[in-house]
Amino acid sequence: MPKILQAQIETITRQIEQEVAKVDHWRIKTEILTSIPSVGKVLAYTLLSELPELGSLNRKEIAALVGVAPINRDRGKLNGKCVFRRT
Repeated sequence: MPKILQAQIETITRQIEQEVAKVDHWRIKTEILTSIPSVGKVLAYTLLSELPELGSLNRKEIAALVGVAPINRDRGKLNGKCVFRRT
């Protein structure tokens, strides 16, 4: 990686860390998230920026918001049935 790009990344990372440190609930959420194995600061900051609701919703609500909740797509006459057509 070029030195100039690495320097820019380090500068932005420091700025993000300073801003997170200024806001108590961001700092606390970052500490909680980074206490989870395999969750580093980059992922924690991404989750904080993309999901401000994190911590205020229950696990089912946050899973639905993110789009990973198992939701049945049943409707009409196909409720629970698999129908194949031959063409």
